[in-house]
Amino acid sequence: MSLDDWILALHVLSAFALVAALVVFWVLVAAARVVEATDERLASVSRVGTAAVAVGSLGTLVFGIWLALSLEAYRLWDGWILAALVLWVVGVGTGERSGAAFARGERRQGILLHSISSVAIVLILMDMIWKPGA
Repeated sequence: MSLDDWILALHVLSAFALVAALVVFWVLVAAARVVEATDERLASVSRVGTAAVAVGSLGTLVFGIWLALSLEAYRLWDGWILAALVLWVVGVGTGERSGAAFARGERRQGILLHSISSVAIVLILMDMIWKPGA
């Protein structure tokens, strides 16, 4: 396996971590309706989700840019890569704001922001799979 193959594998693994974190937080949204919001179990799961977001979001960004610079077939300024970067900013930014909203007890705002973040991440996955314009 070449270095580029390893970087691609790490990029995809990071994407799995990011999607897994989204699922974890959706489970927490659902669980918070049943369990008291101050329950320590929710906080423990939240910490795991937060770690997965950190690993997933940074990994996808770093390894994705690395691949765009390393592989001859792609350029960082390709439209589908720029779209992915913009969606990444939207997804990570609204996800972070969602967590802050939930921490302040603003459940409705948190759900709205988490929904936007989830849509942005799904759009990134679609962009990465089909690479429109590549």
